[in-house]
Amino acid sequence: MSTSQQPVTIYKPKKILQGANLYSRNSILVAELDASVSARPVDPQFLETGLSVLNKHRPEAAQANTDAMPPLPETLAANTFSEVLGYLALTLQRWCGLPVNFARVLDSGSNSQGDHVVIESRLDHLATAAGQIAAEVCLHCMNPEFVTEERISNMVAEFDRVFIGGRATQIPFIRAAEESGIPWLPLTADGAILAFGQGSNLRKIHQNYTSDTSFIAAKIASDKFTAANILRSQGIPVPRQVAANSIEVATEAVQNLGYPVVVKSSRSELGNTVTAEVRDVQALSQAFNAAAEQGPVIVEKLIPGDTHRLVVINGKFRSAHKMVKADQGISLEDVTGLVHPVTMRLAERASAVIDLDIVGLDLISSDISKPYWEVGAAICAVNVSPQLLNNEAKMIFSDWYVKEDRGRIVTVVVLDPVKEKNRGQKIAEQLQSNHSRVCLATKEGMFIDGEMVSPGNFASYHGLQAALCEPGANAVVLEIDSGELISNGLGIDRCDLSVFGAIEDSEDQKLAEASRGILSTISECVLENSIVREGRNASLDAKQLAREINSNLS
Repeated sequence: MSTSQQPVTIYKPKKILQGANLYSRNSILVAELDASVSARPVDPQFLETGLSVLNKHRPEAAQANTDAMPPLPETLAANTFSEVLGYLALTLQRWCGLPVNFARVLDSGSNSQGDHVVIESRLDHLATAAGQIAAEVCLHCMNPEFVTEERISNMVAEFDRVFIGGRATQIPFIRAAEESGIPWLPLTADGAILAFGQGSNLRKIHQNYTSDTSFIAAKIASDKFTAANILRSQGIPVPRQVAANSIEVATEAVQNLGYPVVVKSSRSELGNTVTAEVRDVQALSQAFNAAAEQGPVIVEKLIPGDTHRLVVINGKFRSAHKMVKADQGISLEDVTGLVHPVTMRLAERASAVIDLDIVGLDLISSDISKPYWEVGAAICAVNVSPQLLNNEAKMIFSDWYVKEDRGRIVTVVVLDPVKEKNRGQKIAEQLQSNHSRVCLATKEGMFIDGEMVSPGNFASYHGLQAALCEPGANAVVLEIDSGELISNGLGIDRCDLSVFGAIEDSEDQKLAEASRGILSTISECVLENSIVREGRNASLDAKQLAREINSNLS
């Protein structure tokens, strides 16, 4: 086996089971390990050594994410190569703020191919990458000549760039959804766009852009000069500034504004090109050249004071953080309780003027506890995708999902449908009496309120997820075979009702029994042979739904 530059071949991701499956109610990654390593004995400290190697390269943001979650179950802390790999793969996902807790090594029996490991997965690409790194860490612990620590360091750095730093704005939403019981799923392969809620309750989020974010407002906020002019026209204080397309114009601007000035790019997404406290011609020239590399340049009068990030969500002031220079960059100090009510209203007005549902306003003030006009405070930037720090994601969800359903719509699963009995169709027709836009997903196609809208096979987790993402849908019925459910998963972690028919004596009987076990675990109610079984925590609505459907099908 070669060293640092060759990819690990002993670890082979096989497939993702989406949603509820034989092993978990959440999606899992199934991976195969080569028998050459999975069968090898390891020393008693193998898990501890693997965690030590991994944590040596752990990014700072990863620690904050894992601190917000309970520890992994002690039952996972076994000490074989395969079990340690699963534990480390979960650890890496938890670095990204994903509350995964389940991993298991399957009994390989006489299989000479090696162990199969199942690892809970929330984002497919992320789980696959986590398993790859975990495998390399385990190989390194087995023999550092197999995989060098330099390679591990490089892999973790790339993992940090893509999945931790790249997911920083998503993590609060995912965590809030998990804690609140709000369903969510990635809409893109890389997980960059997420869907929260279902059907008529579905909202999309990319970074902190939501389904309610105005395109025009985002365009305004993306240009600092434009945003400042619009705010100024409404009497909202902003620094005096000039757009400079040459060093000559910048020099002339300083003559009118007076030193000290701030020089920055007008493009808000490139805020790292800001040079503050420019006090002479040489510094002005250097700052201008640096900012000009990234677009139009703004020269503005320096406002004395500290920069505070004020977050406004759906028109309401939510939090404030003071930016404090620290040894390792900028830290954020929570000053929400110090903000003067007049300044809160200013932030809300500025948000309304730009027309953004989520906005971070950078306010320069020497004393945030006083009215902004008393201390000459001014808004120097409008951020359309601010970092959320004070449970603002929960606030957003509270505005979106005011009902107890937490964004879910009625979901019925018909297992092993018998074509001539038309159970799925009958249930969908019955649901139409109380719900508009009822989606029925079958092998023949997807139907909305009885009309076929898309031909093809929708009797799978793909079909269910398509139905749950259908705009305006208020109820979904899925027909699915046991074999499909066992092979690929259901696609969701719970449903209101599962409908079972009689099990025929056949070689598929074990499949049917296994799939019923899965659905019985995640269904609020089960209807089998005209008998309704209610789950321990079944809602009144689910119980009533089960009784009504049973009456109609009997």
